[in-house]
Amino acid sequence: MGRSHLEQLGGQVATRIPRDADGYIDRECPSGSCSKEFKLLPGTGLSAQSTGFCPYCGHGAEPSQFTTKSQRNFALADARAKLIEAHRKDLRAMVNSVNSHTSSGGFISMRMELRSTPIPRNSYSHKDLETNIVCPSCDLHYAIYGKFAFCPDCGKHNSTQMLDVNLGLVERQLVLAAIAGDQDLERHLIENSLEDAVSAFDGFGRELVRVKATALGHPSKADGFSFQSLTAAEKRLLKEFSVSLKALFDNGDFDFVVTMFLRRHVFAHSMGVVDSDYAARSGDPTAIVGRRLRVEPTEVRRLVAILKGVAQRLEQTL
Repeated sequence: MGRSHLEQLGGQVATRIPRDADGYIDRECPSGSCSKEFKLLPGTGLSAQSTGFCPYCGHGAEPSQFTTKSQRNFALADARAKLIEAHRKDLRAMVNSVNSHTSSGGFISMRMELRSTPIPRNSYSHKDLETNIVCPSCDLHYAIYGKFAFCPDCGKHNSTQMLDVNLGLVERQLVLAAIAGDQDLERHLIENSLEDAVSAFDGFGRELVRVKATALGHPSKADGFSFQSLTAAEKRLLKEFSVSLKALFDNGDFDFVVTMFLRRHVFAHSMGVVDSDYAARSGDPTAIVGRRLRVEPTEVRRLVAILKGVAQRLEQTL
């Protein structure tokens, strides 16, 4: 006589955790203070990692600890369903055996019947996250809410990667401006590219400082930090982290970038019309109060190139 269906299951019940339409599996930070969800694509990144990382808070733990509550509930329900099904098959086999040996002759006949209800199956749904990222260091494909994150595989933060992506979009805007064929649209695209370059560096700097402050155990050091004014950022970096932002620039570049950041403020808050504050602070000889500022594509390209280099040095220094 062969083994029963329950015996065939063995001591463990295997469950295949569902993946989404793109092959990603859900993960969840095991830290109680975080517990945020993300996804990763199996087969990418490093192999046989002993430690995984939460992309949001950087918490490190054994990879299996990142299993989500939904996955655990699904696995338990699936295992329960398989056990019930195996038990029913064994009962059905027993009933069939009894019926096959029961005589139907005489005044009394007996036949067993097994009735059962459908086994409930646990449904599973995936969250729609916002940003898909490929880690440049280990090639892990993962998805998160927001943009900035630690790689769940190698732990490297992606702040510089996101800056490069956003500055790449700035450069593409300048290409579009060159072929716009309309002066107003061309000017609009160039001015937007300046604003976007400043915003990208500001977002990068804020995130870099937040990560550093958190790692030091003093997250309040990052409160209210801004890189939209480089002179203010220089003072704050020196105070909180003993790092000179100005020292990371080549000769003449710091003053140029400060002026470009001030121009961005005029475009963002005064529709590009020069005010007395800009004229006094920038030292721009072309600025006339009440007149519109102009920004050239070559200036924005120079700004982008400088910011890329400074960002790398700031990440290494901080």
